[in-house]
Amino acid sequence: TVLDGIDIASANDILFSSTVAVDAGDLDLTSTGDIDFTGIVTTANMGTVTISVGDAALDTLTIPANFNLDGAFLQVGAGSVDISANITTTDDNIDFMGDMTLSGPVILDTGAGLGNIILNPNSVTGVQILTLDAGTGDITLDDLNVTTISFTDGNDLTLNGDISVDNAFDTTILDGTITVAGGDDSSITTT
Repeated sequence: TVLDGIDIASANDILFSSTVAVDAGDLDLTSTGDIDFTGIVTTANMGTVTISVGDAALDTLTIPANFNLDGAFLQVGAGSVDISANITTTDDNIDFMGDMTLSGPVILDTGAGLGNIILNPNSVTGVQILTLDAGTGDITLDDLNVTTISFTDGNDLTLNGDISVDNAFDTTILDGTITVAGGDDSSITTT
């Protein structure tokens, strides 16, 4: 079933046990508990996904299936994120604010246009491959500790906090400047 929009202003735990398809509106969720998706999420007609998860120590947003969005993806709030799927937008931002754990390979793709990728949590960790494609947009990363990171497209890259990449860190595809404002414990292997 395709919905015109979903707005949950306050809930404890939220579970979507199937696919979610939003046609003419946004998917806007606020939870003081966990939010779990088990199926693919799609939006159309500039449908933005905004997800607020409660407490960082207790509450988690779980994304095991792909998000294919015709609008931005915004994760706000202190809750953590467990992701093992891809998020694709149509020239719109992808923005995470909570600690992220990569449970599988992850591709974040804003399309060919101006969508930015902002990973502004306290940490991004995982023994996985993280692939970032920001088109002509910018990429901002804070406190990153992953096995491999790949950039398939993007303009400016800003690295804040402690950055640790074990295997590969290829920046040859980026068009703009690379700004490193990292912490004392940064280590990067480039290819």
